[in-house]
Amino acid sequence: MVMAAIGKIIDSNPVVGGRTTNQILDTWKDGIFLKKEDITRNIKGLRSPQIGAVYAVLSHWEISSDPATVVMPTGTGKTEVMLSLLIAATCSKTMIIVPTDALRTQISNKVASLGLLSNPQFGLIKETVLKPIVGVMSHRPCSAEEAIAFMEQCNVVVTTISIIGSLSKPVQVAIANQCSHLFVDEAHHTPARSWSVVKDSFKNTKVLQFTATPFRNDDKPIGGKIIFNYPLRKAQDEGYFKPINYIPIIEWNSKQSDQIIANKAIEQLRLDIENGYDHVLMARVNSIARAEIIQKIYADSFPEYNPLSIHSKLSTRSISEIKAKIIAGECKIIVCVDMFGEGFDMPKLKIAAFHDIKKSLPTTLQLIGRFTRTSMDDSLGCASIIVNIADIDAQKEIEHLYASDADWNRLLPYLSEGRIDNQISLREFIQGFEKFPEELPIQNLLPALSAVIYKINEQEWHPERYAEGLTAIEQYEKIYYDTNQQGNTIVIVAGKKDKVAFGKIEDLFEMHWTLYIIYRNVRQKLLFINCSDNGSLFEDLAKAVTDKTANIVDATSIFRCLGHINRIKVTNVGLKDALNTLRSFTMYAGSDIEKALTEAQQKNKIKSNIFVTGYENGEETSVGCSYRGRVWSRRINNINEFTKWCDSIGAKILDSSINDEMVMQHATKYVSVDAIPNKRAISIEWPENIIGEFEKNIYIGTNEKNMKPLICIDILLSENQANGALNFIVRSDAFDSHYTYKVIDGNVSIDNVSTPLCINIGRSTLSLSEFLCKDRYFPTVRFVDGTTLQGQYMAEYRNEDVLFDREKIQVWDWAGVNIKNESQGNEKDSTSIQYHVIQKLKEQNFDIIFDDDNAGEIADVIAIEVDDVNKKVKVELFHLKFSQEDRPGARINDLYAVNGQAQKCVSWLHTRPEHIIGRMLRRGASGPKNRYELGTEEQLSIIREKVKSLYEIEYIVHIVQPGLSKAAASREQLKLLSLTEAFLWETRMIKLGVIASA
Repeated sequence: MVMAAIGKIIDSNPVVGGRTTNQILDTWKDGIFLKKEDITRNIKGLRSPQIGAVYAVLSHWEISSDPATVVMPTGTGKTEVMLSLLIAATCSKTMIIVPTDALRTQISNKVASLGLLSNPQFGLIKETVLKPIVGVMSHRPCSAEEAIAFMEQCNVVVTTISIIGSLSKPVQVAIANQCSHLFVDEAHHTPARSWSVVKDSFKNTKVLQFTATPFRNDDKPIGGKIIFNYPLRKAQDEGYFKPINYIPIIEWNSKQSDQIIANKAIEQLRLDIENGYDHVLMARVNSIARAEIIQKIYADSFPEYNPLSIHSKLSTRSISEIKAKIIAGECKIIVCVDMFGEGFDMPKLKIAAFHDIKKSLPTTLQLIGRFTRTSMDDSLGCASIIVNIADIDAQKEIEHLYASDADWNRLLPYLSEGRIDNQISLREFIQGFEKFPEELPIQNLLPALSAVIYKINEQEWHPERYAEGLTAIEQYEKIYYDTNQQGNTIVIVAGKKDKVAFGKIEDLFEMHWTLYIIYRNVRQKLLFINCSDNGSLFEDLAKAVTDKTANIVDATSIFRCLGHINRIKVTNVGLKDALNTLRSFTMYAGSDIEKALTEAQQKNKIKSNIFVTGYENGEETSVGCSYRGRVWSRRINNINEFTKWCDSIGAKILDSSINDEMVMQHATKYVSVDAIPNKRAISIEWPENIIGEFEKNIYIGTNEKNMKPLICIDILLSENQANGALNFIVRSDAFDSHYTYKVIDGNVSIDNVSTPLCINIGRSTLSLSEFLCKDRYFPTVRFVDGTTLQGQYMAEYRNEDVLFDREKIQVWDWAGVNIKNESQGNEKDSTSIQYHVIQKLKEQNFDIIFDDDNAGEIADVIAIEVDDVNKKVKVELFHLKFSQEDRPGARINDLYAVNGQAQKCVSWLHTRPEHIIGRMLRRGASGPKNRYELGTEEQLSIIREKVKSLYEIEYIVHIVQPGLSKAAASREQLKLLSLTEAFLWETRMIKLGVIASA
């Protein structure tokens, strides 16, 4: 071992005179035997993923010098692949870049010894093969000359991205010129700015990247064609990973969860030791402060295992001492803060206690891969993972991992392959776009979803003629152009100098860039042109690439993009006057919209442009269009998603069954009112933008010391109403607060009548009256005719005069039930409607029946059924109302409130389903009442994890009114039920059920 100024030189060859790097290189020629391991025949060799990767790389290098990426799960032997390639390809001089100092040390030692290749039992290399001289570059060279002098002594140089990335460009280039090959280990760490500079310096070198996770959470691309991808699932099938024992716990009290996780982890450690496995437990935390807390928990409860903590603030010596104690068996518990990632290999680490969740899929796969590798050692058992799944706010990619019935042995491969497949899919889409510079990655371009649309002859396609269609092309300083022939997509980025806006300075300019995307859908015979500057129809561009066959889509067709949208709200509309040349165009917005919609049906009025919001396929959507062939939305996305959006818009434009005039006739009428409408209100609800996940941070009470969470508070109409005002109540088990809602000459006031309340959101506290009078937070009032009121604006929906199908009404037997008694209460009153409903539901196949009655309810009863075969969860919400009379009849008053409740619950159903179930869990744990009529909190927690993304969810809303007679139901009652049915379906595609008497 020889010391050098910028690092050390390792020569592990026997000392028989000094050998030059070229002499060592000569021994590598034809010096390797690429044979595959066969455990059944006791043949030692390269593993399946290793030999596959070697051949894939050698094949790639035969035909290309482009950067390439090898994807291999952690623990399948990437280092041996590097070593095999050194000899098989006779790499004259190779640099290996790693992310950390620890990994630099590990890789350097392994390369210097040739690892398993040098083991004669494997018979992988000839006896004459000499080991490479390895340079460990641990300090920055001061000059190019010093770097070259160091490099000339070595066959392989190992350094970190932080060192090579901090060198000046001349020094980097000098090093690169010495190298024939560049290997980048753990490449998912490399797409930082420093890596872009390094990669440019090595552009004439063969670059090979190794990673288990070719993706990052910041969406920055690793780059390099993926030439070999060994699936994690196959690694498990072939025994390179042992099975994972997944041990979930459910503890909603965060103050107790750490102790419970520790207890469960120690229980597993003791079991493993009893079974003869020399395992070590790692407790994973996110910060040094947390490490101190967790170490104390283990030290106080389990001192016999000598818990120690390891983190980046410790000295190198201290870390080495701790690792030595682990290896010697003196420490069985290690609390760590991201210290056991790349560069640390300890097979005994087999139990992971997640006190803090790793929220990124790459780091999760990296960590778990190190726990599950077999190391070909039968003395080690399976890995165990302990995690608290309660209330996890993890990213969607790993929510599957923390589902409480998750089979990690199945889900880990599924998730890893899914992310890698996404990378490959994106790469396949952009594969044709090879002319763009690396500093302008095409996958990072995010256009607004908008386009001018042309009808075309699909046979004419000349993307290379784009320049003929760019106006004043000579003004552009730079133009980047490329086409994806397979995807029929052209991308152009053009830049030109503009004078600065802040003064008349002749020599000072700024670069203005314009993005063009041209997409051709051959099947639809449509061309879509998107441009970041929207001031043109780009007709010349369309004509240029289609040999003048493109014609802009006509106005009748373009307005079809409004089709299939329910509850349309027109936010602005422009009208052209075909005859009045003095006022040829008028723009309408806000309260003037209704006037525009009326005029649009009149003679000589033409719709110029329109923008609407509404619901499509149960989701909120927005779209705008112009008679001149342009369609747009409020969304932005990548180019691949832009083409999918174009496909969906094109399908509507070509759908002749869509009548745009009929669409507009059914648009919602929004008008400003001067007073509260003189009609029957049936419900009042909280502003939609405080419902859902956000509501966890909202508290209401009589003062700051007496606050209740919003989930325990209801807002409802008072039974006593007066003309010109709406009286409502804010209610919890601690207070009834009365308010009056008025509109006078277009001005809104919400005043407290008794028991004033305040609302706390985050760190802000203000009176509830003041809060509800803000523009964004007006309560929503629903009326019997389907209209709604928010602030001073009333929305009138064009409802068809349709009656609810009488045959859909389900008849139940209410014998023994007091139909004037709604709630069962804490005493479980067996004569109540609610008790009877719950007993009937218990006869069905539900897994959860939840009593949600009382202030803050979503429904009176919530029933959930899980279909694990088809991966579906059905949530049924039952809204109950007592009858005003002893016998069923046709009383409209029996239906007002319960229909209002059914419509009101949609405010919660627009949130993610796990938020609704999380709300149930919090309500179930917030008071003495046992709300679980069937099932348990643990079962509901499991369902919550399932619906996060693995399982589809279906909602059904039921109105239960035993005072309604199916036979006698009046037209007025059926009309009201029809309005509710239409509202539920058109907004969220939710079915309505009605349960009544005969």
